[in-house]
Amino acid sequence: MKVKTVCIVGGGSSGWMTAAALAKNLPDLRIMLIESPNVPTLGVGESTLGHINRYLYSVGMLEKDYEWMPECDATYKVSIQFTDFKEKGHSFQYPFGEVDATEVGTIDNYYHLIQLDPKYPLDYSQFHNPITYLTDTNKMVGNRNIIRNFDFKWDTAYHFDAIKFGNYLRDKVAIPNGVIHIKDDVIEVIPKQDGNGIDCLITKNCPTMRVEADLFIDCTGFKSLLLEQTCKSKFISFEKDLLNDRAISCRLPYTDRKKEMVNYTDCHALSSGWVWETPLWNTRGTGYVHSSKFISLDDAKREFRDHLATKVGKEKAEELEFRVIDMKHGKREKAWVGNCVGIGLSYGFLEPLESTGLYTTHENILNLIDTLERRNGYITKIDLDGFNYACNFTLESMRSFVAMHYVLSQRRDSAYWRHYADNVEMVPYDKIVDDKVISPRLYKEFLHNVNVAHAQSDLEGTLYIAAGLGYNPIGRTEVNYRCYEKRLSDADFVRGIGKKILNYKKQVFEKLENCPTTFEFTRDYVYERKEKT
Repeated sequence: MKVKTVCIVGGGSSGWMTAAALAKNLPDLRIMLIESPNVPTLGVGESTLGHINRYLYSVGMLEKDYEWMPECDATYKVSIQFTDFKEKGHSFQYPFGEVDATEVGTIDNYYHLIQLDPKYPLDYSQFHNPITYLTDTNKMVGNRNIIRNFDFKWDTAYHFDAIKFGNYLRDKVAIPNGVIHIKDDVIEVIPKQDGNGIDCLITKNCPTMRVEADLFIDCTGFKSLLLEQTCKSKFISFEKDLLNDRAISCRLPYTDRKKEMVNYTDCHALSSGWVWETPLWNTRGTGYVHSSKFISLDDAKREFRDHLATKVGKEKAEELEFRVIDMKHGKREKAWVGNCVGIGLSYGFLEPLESTGLYTTHENILNLIDTLERRNGYITKIDLDGFNYACNFTLESMRSFVAMHYVLSQRRDSAYWRHYADNVEMVPYDKIVDDKVISPRLYKEFLHNVNVAHAQSDLEGTLYIAAGLGYNPIGRTEVNYRCYEKRLSDADFVRGIGKKILNYKKQVFEKLENCPTTFEFTRDYVYERKEKT
């Protein structure tokens, strides 16, 4: 198959992200996007990971924050905070960026230190990554002069309105780069006679015309009209590992933006799930992700309102209007079947605990671009297999990562948390890696669809989450033995490292006192800058 024409079915953030990236990077393609005028687009405050910067670079937006961010109600983010996940009253951070090894030596030294000095005041993230100090103080900086391992361009992510983000990509990137926008309903999908892909589409407004393309991209959401319903890529549920199947969402007004606009996404555990809060520029998006098996909708709404009352007061919490969203965790067996590719929800979905909503979307878009560029649009089964391998690896890795947040929790105060503690089985990560490492070298080195050799470094977040939930892989007995056997430097040396980190933190905090808050930085660097241009 030689791909010269592409038809994307479905708009929204996934459809327009796909259209924009293909049009920008593969200008020789003829691309059309069919979007139903009758299907409402779901939109909540979207939270992203640092990986999105590679996508923004691919569409020419990485260094244009002051252009696109105001159009999308966007703010900066450098971390994810988890509150009440380990136990009630406890919170920890998962900061972005690389581990700062200037003083710490090996990763093990933190575990050595807390066994030698159980009252050491810094947690894992504060010890290993000084970007945490930005979240501790709610300050933002735009250079490395204050925090030595902070790269503003790559270590920041964003909160934004997903609908506005899709619209911006439509109007400022996709259509200006030649994407044909068709507002119509697809009323029939005709499969190929051999059953391997799609022959054509029939639309409501032009029922006598066949819409043909070399490649069809399914962005129809959970419905998965093309990939699952037509191409029969069966749905594989993740419900055994990920229990949350419903969300209640709303928007919160600001009362004090300087204080409430923070540089992290807050995830706050409740009795049967967790609440997200994403601070956008003009409002705060929030929602309760929970399991219908452990709490009724009415009880979930009451618990959510009680939680929101701590944010906006009881009277305002009672006035908030909720929207209920049903969720279906899982993936289709294959992301690419014949001449059909699923992007976004049409391929797979994980609850947004680790900002997974757009993560798998933009990663699979970039995988698709890599595949189409590799042989100038020429595609055979080896390309499909490599693409499916990469998509599956990404989603399965994230599934295990998200589930870890629950199974390592020390909470047992509700049936939900007890079920995770006692019943959910986790596939050991080393088994996942071993299955991939023994894959043919062609997938690892020639196709470059996924770099298995770097899977561990890409999942450094595992260490932040495990430590934050109280999981210490090196106990006191082992530390004493290592000291005795001289497998680590003496205890005084390790304690000295701890003192150096405390001293560095003190220096950074002194510098941050004169730095702008997240709100002030975003206002000056983005929103007022936009007004001046």
